[in-house]
Amino acid sequence: MIISIGLGRSALFTVALVGLTWLLFVACSSGEGPASQSGEGSASQTVTNIPCDTGLASDSNDPMKYAKAIELCQTTTASGSGPGVISAALTLGDGTGTPATVSHSIRSAFGTNNAPRGGAALVVLSTGVAAAPGQSNPSFASLVPASDGSSGTDSSLSSAAPSDFLSANGGTFPNAPGCPAPSSTTAYDPVMLTLKIRVPSDAHSFSFWAKFLSSEFPQDLCTAYNDFFVALLDSRYGGAIPNPPDKNLAVYISPTKSLIPMGVNLAFNNSGLFTSCFNGHTGCTGGVAGTISTCAGASGLVGTGMDTAAPNYCDANSIVGGGTDWLVIRGNVVPSEVVTLRFALWDTSDGKGDTDVLLDDFAWSPNIVTPGASPQ
Repeated sequence: MIISIGLGRSALFTVALVGLTWLLFVACSSGEGPASQSGEGSASQTVTNIPCDTGLASDSNDPMKYAKAIELCQTTTASGSGPGVISAALTLGDGTGTPATVSHSIRSAFGTNNAPRGGAALVVLSTGVAAAPGQSNPSFASLVPASDGSSGTDSSLSSAAPSDFLSANGGTFPNAPGCPAPSSTTAYDPVMLTLKIRVPSDAHSFSFWAKFLSSEFPQDLCTAYNDFFVALLDSRYGGAIPNPPDKNLAVYISPTKSLIPMGVNLAFNNSGLFTSCFNGHTGCTGGVAGTISTCAGASGLVGTGMDTAAPNYCDANSIVGGGTDWLVIRGNVVPSEVVTLRFALWDTSDGKGDTDVLLDDFAWSPNIVTPGASPQ
């Protein structure tokens, strides 16, 4: 059985899995994304590389277009047997309502140095406006705080957070050890993309790429204003390497085995994942004061609006925001099952301060993996 999966580099290797030998050809990526499968009813649902995300409107409100933008090209039906996206939805954080029209977009790039990982487009989710300077439909809004101290774009929308995620965490949001909890479990400025997908018969896991950028760094690090991004997977998988018990794949497992969700507080205690930033003081607006030393510079922020100088923040060289590099996020699945994957982003404690999450390059794999987020 042969599977071809685009992971962005050229390689050839053999994987032994559940008694079978898999010959895996990873095709050289030239801007073409993975994850198109053969037709329904085929015995082997091989993954191949074809483009499907050209010509997508930046301000589309069609959630199926967002699936295409991350290289989920194949569609199917609930009554069918073939792999692909069955349905998609754009909602608030609890799965109801309609998010702000400016909270999501499809872009050919985001800033100067954030090109798509695969194909011609990537998805932007935002608690403010999903745009970089110079982009339109929607158009960029300044991230620099106003004279009254407010910052970013507040849609005034709110909802409950995903109830199963909350319940699995004892009715509270999980947090970096040593940081204060949010003041409530309300999701402010929420946006959620939900995809229902039938897994290919050859696949045991999947991956996608994400980048987290926030204007709440460095001043609001380790405060109650830790914006959340989660990637919640509903799957029947129950193997030896389990998915996280709260379903959130967008989580960093620290050396002490703490589970730290993808957010500003990834920068606390120098996890090493928050690297698009300048080293210096953090938490200077009333949080837990500290420093960060794992920043690698702001090249990933150039042209995003978060590279604007903000010397009145924590240090003389402070800029408006900071973020992670591209992180690969993985999860395990059961072949041929129907899974639900929810990408959700929201502000905590209030609607101030904006966060952007970039998503791209979804790919299936025959391997069983260690779930969670890790550097490329």
